[in-house]
Amino acid sequence: MATIDFGFGVDMSRDQAQFREGAALFIVQNLLSPEVETLWRVFREEHPELTDDAEAADMFCDEYTDEEGFYDGIEELLCRCMNDNECNGEPVFAYEDYCIFVGAKIPVDEADKEAMLTQEDIRRILAKYLNGEHVLKDYPNIETLEITD
Repeated sequence: MATIDFGFGVDMSRDQAQFREGAALFIVQNLLSPEVETLWRVFREEHPELTDDAEAADMFCDEYTDEEGFYDGIEELLCRCMNDNECNGEPVFAYEDYCIFVGAKIPVDEADKEAMLTQEDIRRILAKYLNGEHVLKDYPNIETLEITD
């Protein structure tokens, strides 16, 4: 395995990163960005047979695919919502190698540096979207990560 990036975030392959039952429903009711909320409404209109909200939310989150079609599922949906809601739609949070993270980068200039998230910002955002009360079974370990292929 070759290292392709370094970052700061959560390794979702660990035991502490298991989703709670009902996490998808909590996400669609509380964390969606306006753009993803539109996709959710269209999904519900296209699937009237799904009368149970929790079942519909599970299916929506499982079937979500990013715009490039590379990554899918609940983790990618969470990244999209974090980017839309917290980062002005910029692709700051990524999901790769079973990790939700912000990649390490060197700012181009002072303006770029000012726009970058701090570790404190990243922790706050990840805690909001992956909290151990509604989304994950436990509070996630937010740390420096090595992303491999």
